[in-house]
Amino acid sequence: MSTNLRGGNDAPIKHSDDDHLGFKVYVDALCRFILSCETPMTVAIQGDWGSGKTSLMNLIRATLSPDNGDGRVRCAWINTWQFSQFDLGAELPFSVIALFSRQLAGDQPAAAILRSVRELAMRAGKGAALMATAFVAGKDSAEALANYSTGSGVDATERIGEMRGNLQKLIDDARAKQNVERFVVFVDDIDRLVPERAVELLEAMKVFLDIEGCVFVLACDYQVVSSGLRAKFAHNNSDLKGKHFFDKIIQLPFSMPSAQLDISNYLQQRLKACGIELLSDDRGELSRYEGLLAASVGFNPRSLKRLANCLHILRLVAQERGVLTGTEEQGDRGERERALFAALCLQTAFEPMYLALIDIASAGLEPVMKAINQLSAASAGPTDSTPNAKGSTTDVRLVRALTECESERHGATAALSAFAGALQRALQIKSGKSLELESHEVAMFVSMLRFSSITATSGAVQEVRSRIDFTVAGNVLRPLQTALRGVTNQTSVAEEQGFRVAPIIAGLGFQPWFGFDKRGALIISLDIKSDSEALKEKARVNARTWAHAFFSKVPNLANRVQTKKANATYGAVLIQLEPDGFACLPEAELHSKVSEHANTVYIPLVKFLIKCQTEFRSKGKQ
Repeated sequence: MSTNLRGGNDAPIKHSDDDHLGFKVYVDALCRFILSCETPMTVAIQGDWGSGKTSLMNLIRATLSPDNGDGRVRCAWINTWQFSQFDLGAELPFSVIALFSRQLAGDQPAAAILRSVRELAMRAGKGAALMATAFVAGKDSAEALANYSTGSGVDATERIGEMRGNLQKLIDDARAKQNVERFVVFVDDIDRLVPERAVELLEAMKVFLDIEGCVFVLACDYQVVSSGLRAKFAHNNSDLKGKHFFDKIIQLPFSMPSAQLDISNYLQQRLKACGIELLSDDRGELSRYEGLLAASVGFNPRSLKRLANCLHILRLVAQERGVLTGTEEQGDRGERERALFAALCLQTAFEPMYLALIDIASAGLEPVMKAINQLSAASAGPTDSTPNAKGSTTDVRLVRALTECESERHGATAALSAFAGALQRALQIKSGKSLELESHEVAMFVSMLRFSSITATSGAVQEVRSRIDFTVAGNVLRPLQTALRGVTNQTSVAEEQGFRVAPIIAGLGFQPWFGFDKRGALIISLDIKSDSEALKEKARVNARTWAHAFFSKVPNLANRVQTKKANATYGAVLIQLEPDGFACLPEAELHSKVSEHANTVYIPLVKFLIKCQTEFRSKGKQ
């Protein structure tokens, strides 16, 4: 296996060589600002979870480091996530200040500040709450603390002023001693804190650390702050208060430019790591992947990395099971990989709809095709084809899934409509005769939906994926059982989802079985049928040797022959003729394809095995 194929972890970018997102232009601009701005200054790197805030700050720090810069700056890094592992309560801001002091000057010079921190932390419960309340109300925190200290006998205002003076002196001394112009302090993972704690910490950054010679670069999520304000102060208009709060603390807001990042390059790199290498000049193929991504998980680097990991493991399993191998009509490897990517996008971004389509597929391909078309038209407003809660079974299932998706993600209906449009384009295969979805394209997608369920997080997936209606498949198989008896002169024994040949080959310990497995794939299985352990082993050898001899001469099937660990009921050899979900095809199409496989593969195989058996017995009598 190539060493280039690897899963990606959650680690942020640390070096410019690993920047496949095109952060450099933003890093350079922010670095120029940080080096030239007045101090004190607070910069907020704002963005959703996984949008690359830590990666951007890492690259800024690396650019400002003495090795790359001119030595005018020294950087410090504070990761607030480490504090969230402990229940520090209102003491959290003071703990961060203590760490900040040590990082810049060491334990000894920071001793006076640390004494002030300890004394204030002992009173932090009520004092911190008063400071936060006063700040959000637009009052001066020192005034609030003065009111508090008057009634408590504690001169907290004086202690805070003393600590701020000591902090300024510490910074001035450190700048002179280390011959630096300014300190840049990175504060990461604020949005991983409980929202109320995040609010308190942000306020402390203003109240305590508004000192000359420092630039603070904070990674935070605006929505987390708004949530913290709502939880802490019961503000109904938390968005307005959140903006007011940010405006008081932040002098430069910088939102992660997710829509402007070089997502094409990053997507290609992630696909390449999974073993899917797109041609650099094939913009049409890449745009199909980008369309699926944009309408589902979006261009969030962490979500894309998680998606790529799921794709990677599924491809590894698929290679062993032959899932990505298909005929021209079933889709070539690239087309089936694209369908698998589409299934994963749906699973990750809209799991209720993912479950619904698997469920709907149990009734056949036509309802799935109808569902995709209905979703595609959903954003245009109600029409005759809009899913109706009182309509067909498919409509009811779709409406329920849309409601669940909307409750999890505001605007999900419009997003799903866009995704359905991207899906229709992504499922087009070269052998298709129309730009509209065709049954074999839907069959390809359904097979990938069912196959991809091994990476789904919901336990409901396993229950849904097992519900395939084999009624139509049974109607197709029954007449073939009768026809087979006349062609091979053998007894055909019907079973739940297929039939087997008996009894002559069973005399050698195995029987060929033809039908559907529980995932709806059409298979041939050579099953061991013997009570004798000695005969079982010989049967395994014969079954595998003869099957490989036969299938090595059958185009497109040799690489689908899988050798299994055999027992009384499990195949010694397994050949998948059609993919998962194949049993859901319309009856006419199913009958045509199953009959073709029976006539061109299964019957010739049975005749070949009978011939091998005759020769084997003849040699045994010599």
